[in-house]
Amino acid sequence: MGAVFGATLFAVAGEILVPLFGFSQPRKYSWTTHLYGLLSHIAYGVKVNGIRGTARGPLSCRVNQGPTQTSTPGSGPTFRAS
Repeated sequence: MGAVFGATLFAVAGEILVPLFGFSQPRKYSWTTHLYGLLSHIAYGVKVNGIRGTARGPLSCRVNQGPTQTSTPGSGPTFRAS
């Protein structure tokens, strides 16, 4: 998942948006420079995904969905906390 994020970030930001706004001219750089940029973005994506996975455990909390409706035979609906 992180590698896909990094590669997408490279393609959209590094190869489309940055040249579009005139911050760089990608045709002036060799293919090895582009490859280095791609691999750097993939490494970034993998690292971000790892940090996200590590931080997700302690930061996640169970959200109370509110009361759920239950019914017992012969009586009307009752509500209980989930």
